[in-house]
Amino acid sequence: MVATTGPEVGGRRQGVRLAGRAAVDALARDGSGRHLCLRGGPGFGKTTLASELIADARRHRLAVITGAATGFDAATPFAPLARLKLPNGESLFPPERFVTRQLDPGIVGRVPAVDADRFSVAESLVSTLEDRVAEATLLVIEDVHWADPATVDALLAIADITRSLPLLLLTTCRPQPDGFDHRAELGGATVLTLEPFDRADVAALVAELVGEDADAAALERAQQGQGNPLLVAELVGGLLIDADALAERGEGATAGEGTRVPPVLQGAVERRIGLMEPDTATVLRAASVLGLHVDVVTLGRTLDRSPLALQAPLAAGIEQGLLEERRDELWFRHDLIRVAVYESMLSSVRAATHQQVATILAQHGASPALVGTHLVLAGGLGDPDTVEKLQRAASEAAPFVPEAALTFLDRARELAGPDADARRVIERARLDALTSAGRLDEAEEVGNWLLRITPATDRPELQARLAGLAMLTGDGPRAMALLEQARADALDETVESPIVALAASTSLSIGDFELAGRLAAEAIEIGQRVDDPIAHSVGLSLTGRISTFGNAYDEGMRLGAASVAVADTDPTGVAHQYLPCLFYGLTCIDVDRLDLADAMVVQGRQMAAESGGTWSLPLYGALATVVDYRRGDLDAARAEAEVAIELAEHTGSRQAEVLALSVLALIELEYDEVAVARRWVDQATESFTSGKSRLGSDLLALARARVATMEGEPRDGLEELAFAWDLFVAAKTLLCLPGSALDFGSWAHEVGDRERLDVVVDAMREAADASGLASTRGLAGWLAALRDGDLGQAGRAIEVIRAAERPLDLAALLLETARRFPCPPAERSRLLDEARRLFEHCGARRSAAVADQLANGPVTAARAVDGWASLTPTELEIARALAAGLTNAQIAQQRGGSRRTVESHLGRIYRKLAIDGRVKLTVAATQYFRDN
Repeated sequence: MVATTGPEVGGRRQGVRLAGRAAVDALARDGSGRHLCLRGGPGFGKTTLASELIADARRHRLAVITGAATGFDAATPFAPLARLKLPNGESLFPPERFVTRQLDPGIVGRVPAVDADRFSVAESLVSTLEDRVAEATLLVIEDVHWADPATVDALLAIADITRSLPLLLLTTCRPQPDGFDHRAELGGATVLTLEPFDRADVAALVAELVGEDADAAALERAQQGQGNPLLVAELVGGLLIDADALAERGEGATAGEGTRVPPVLQGAVERRIGLMEPDTATVLRAASVLGLHVDVVTLGRTLDRSPLALQAPLAAGIEQGLLEERRDELWFRHDLIRVAVYESMLSSVRAATHQQVATILAQHGASPALVGTHLVLAGGLGDPDTVEKLQRAASEAAPFVPEAALTFLDRARELAGPDADARRVIERARLDALTSAGRLDEAEEVGNWLLRITPATDRPELQARLAGLAMLTGDGPRAMALLEQARADALDETVESPIVALAASTSLSIGDFELAGRLAAEAIEIGQRVDDPIAHSVGLSLTGRISTFGNAYDEGMRLGAASVAVADTDPTGVAHQYLPCLFYGLTCIDVDRLDLADAMVVQGRQMAAESGGTWSLPLYGALATVVDYRRGDLDAARAEAEVAIELAEHTGSRQAEVLALSVLALIELEYDEVAVARRWVDQATESFTSGKSRLGSDLLALARARVATMEGEPRDGLEELAFAWDLFVAAKTLLCLPGSALDFGSWAHEVGDRERLDVVVDAMREAADASGLASTRGLAGWLAALRDGDLGQAGRAIEVIRAAERPLDLAALLLETARRFPCPPAERSRLLDEARRLFEHCGARRSAAVADQLANGPVTAARAVDGWASLTPTELEIARALAAGLTNAQIAQQRGGSRRTVESHLGRIYRKLAIDGRVKLTVAATQYFRDN
């Protein structure tokens, strides 16, 4: 939602003011939260309006938490959020919430995952707010345009939960192309735009400042401010004494200009400083180096004075309109003024002051990134410790803001000069930062340089790291060559062991099953010899999955369980980075052990949180999606799929996209959303063909076929399945066949392709013999009955599959039996009635309607699309938990899912009930369940 109006005392500002006050009133009245974003150019009144809304909130006795980004925050991850304080002085977010566990990518073989690490911290901050925001709260973050990218991501994550908490998030920013305001708007924020004043607004401001008797000359003078409230106020107030020059040059700040200071303002500030006492000017100039917010303690240390000794010059700065106090803190009145003061210094003095400030900040435990920012601004100056300080700054910034890390490292490289050892350390850090920033060509160039100068005994870790980079660029052969060389260069088996594990995983990723199997076996042996649970677990996990691909299901289950058990013994948690829970969970699905697959989802998510594996959450979300789909809970599967796709976007981890998107497309077809299903199928296809994701190719083929059929192209659907089926048969990957066998066999029967139907029956019998699963045996028997026209055999096959507890598959066989066999009327009615009830229980609306129409004709009652009657059983269950006072996290724990899955369900509940917040929903749910 976007509202645009003017920003000051005239009528145009009223729209913005009223919208803001309405949001505060709603928060006070019924706890309705939202994200309100104020955008406008420098000097356009964002802080003034924010202060008014803060005052409104305090009049309502709401909790208020305020903070702001500053010009020095761009390289310091989460700085504006780390400074936030509760009213009692306690930090809103404990320091540990800003830490993500960093595992050496050279050991794990995983490139740095900036998106995943940002997401991990953002999730931690969201969890903190859910725990702490019990009463109506206004959270204000000003000047977000200066914040680092990690802070921006975290704020948008916080904005996502405002509807579920009594939390009004108020942010301010300058308009920028694809900036925070744009992303906030896409996320559903109410965006209020502060425009330049028109002549009437300027006149109203002049009257407010000097009285109603302002003469025409004063009004005309004020109009030279070009509609910028700050410049108008300074013109009228007398700071800008050269209005004629301003008029001649046509200078005035406009929206989007950033912090460029109009030359007339710069000159006026310099003249004002020139009239001050020299000591006052010195203090103000030193303060400008510290930023918009003036830390009096640091200022005193910089000038070697006590805070009390700064009283007089700082008070003079306030009197002259350059400084002001806000909530017991000292600030420059506006950044345009601060920059004007800053620019009044000699550049050499500025650089030296930045160097001095950096030294003082480092001595007193300031953020290394803040220290590094001052060191970069110091230019060519430096002390013997500067290179090390810049490296520490880069280390702090790299996990979240790699571009800032590169700025620090480039400066460190300049200062290090010909020192070869220092250069090697710096370039190694640049390799990771360049990769994280997506500058892969430059990263490869740095990596090759490092390989040339690194002694062979020190190369294995670097080679493993470069193998991960090669996989990112799609060069699997180079990755394997690097790992082979790393293994050859390894001094002993303790170094070789993790490399073998990584090589096994990489070979599986590029589809070389034979090599993967051989390396996995070696990983098991070497892992056992050197007591390395990482290599041991990886070897077991991959061998188990390969065994399942080879139709040795019992062996796959045994090895999968063993891999998880061994990974659990690894105190570092690194073994779980190789996802043994995921591989074992997939095998559990293949053998219909959905209970064990569920347990693997829970454990995998827990290990992701504990061992720094946030990037793996989309994979476990996709695994949960398939579990719920196989179990016949389409509502839960839909929520899990949506969350998995969202997490893939947030973390940059797209390996599971095909799986989640394909299942989501199948579910959308059951909701008669053919166009939506087509969109998901196309996205999954793009992800598959680009190599981003290959997991779930069997489900993708099925989804593409069903979508084509629903679009009126059944022949295209048959060809889709035929192509995929032939590939799976050729590869002897029998586990991929059962999912599409019913569709494929039924279509072959419908078009009279007896030869193709024989192929399907034979393949399914082979799959049934290999697995021994009731679901596969029942399906194989039913397809044979279809081919032979044997209704009795079809009935026996149905009873076999009934024992498999696969309700969707059972319902589909019941429906197809009634459709394709010459059943007696009573038997046909019984089959269709049971099919309809099963489909309805699963949430398969379209299939239930088909069964109903076959039994009773085309006239059926329409399902409610809104109101309480439209909620699914899962949605009703979550609404009941909400009425019982449970938080999202508690509901997720109760259901064995994730907090985001609960939020996905809540989003649909809000839409169906036309309710715009958690508090209102809780009241409505309490009333509903009391009445029903």
